[in-house]
Amino acid sequence: MLKKLIRESFFNPALHFLALFIFIVVEQTAGTGRALVFALPVLLMIGGYIGFLYRSIIPWYGFSVGIFVLITLTSTVLNLQFPETLFQPLYTELNLFVLLLLHYGIKKKLQRWITSVSSKKLSMMNNISEMTRFSFILLVITALYLISYLILSVQGNPSQQLSITFVQQVYHFSLLMLCVYETVRVFAIRNQLMKEEWWPIVNNQGREIGSIHYQNSLWIERQKFIHPVVRIMVVEGNRILLHQNAYVGDARVHQWDSAINAHLMYGETIDECIQRAGTEFYGTNHIHPVFLTNYQIENSCEYQYVHLFVAGKIQIERINPVHSLHLKWWTLTQICEELNSGIFTDNFIREFELLMRSGLVDTGSCSCDCTLRDTIHNKLTSA
Repeated sequence: MLKKLIRESFFNPALHFLALFIFIVVEQTAGTGRALVFALPVLLMIGGYIGFLYRSIIPWYGFSVGIFVLITLTSTVLNLQFPETLFQPLYTELNLFVLLLLHYGIKKKLQRWITSVSSKKLSMMNNISEMTRFSFILLVITALYLISYLILSVQGNPSQQLSITFVQQVYHFSLLMLCVYETVRVFAIRNQLMKEEWWPIVNNQGREIGSIHYQNSLWIERQKFIHPVVRIMVVEGNRILLHQNAYVGDARVHQWDSAINAHLMYGETIDECIQRAGTEFYGTNHIHPVFLTNYQIENSCEYQYVHLFVAGKIQIERINPVHSLHLKWWTLTQICEELNSGIFTDNFIREFELLMRSGLVDTGSCSCDCTLRDTIHNKLTSA
């Protein structure tokens, strides 16, 4: 699933232009008719390839096909109507330049329109950025070619035709290198993203509705998304195990928090997240907590849909300094004395209230209905 998401989020923009590039190269040497013979099969093959592997990109490739038809049809009509002008060999490139210039001029409006009609806005945002960047590079290359061609055409020196041919070859080679560069770049980005962290996006009921790279979610996007989080409170009698956050740059740095917490990664199950977090925090994957409840909470960057678990014991092989400055057992008295001092995270304060209401902590006296407490205690003991 993650591989498919990354492929769709970073689609190679060169594929939108490949058939047109073939048309441009062949047209210069063999004419418009032969150029269409070579370009149209490529256009169809790319369409089939996208339909098989990138179905969500099909509507946008259809838009590219429309641009191809517009440019080639306009060039053909101009060749028939005005065959003996200075610009005759440049009709296709001029049409391409005008459309690229128009695209660059209205790129912000175009981005807003595409994201408003796209059912996969987050994936399309990356593709729009890639297409805009690719189009700008192509715009510069085409502009340099047109200027060079026109300057050479009006000079009238003996080596004029050789110079024009050389400029054409340089332009065609530049188009080829642009496609190669873009292909290598896209595959490199995809490979890197496969190693990075993607988070699911869920709705208010915790059901997954999308995904996003964690950096985009926390620091780039203005919208706050809801991300699933797994948190585990380790309780022993009337004590709770807490760790002191070590995240530099986090507003919660140096605050005390529940023993284990981690964002669910895209494609990861809750149980896999628990074992991964245990390994990252304390070097152990032998954690068997019991589910307590779900709750939602907001911080400065996101909403969290928390899956809260309770564990009666945990094996600690080491303490990871990336996550924790210190690890300490806190008694109920100590926690209550410092509860409003600001040394605890908002998550822990919320969870402490839930834990106290559940009756799972040994306070020395209990007047509540302890069915939940006894049930979970039995599960913790058996685990």
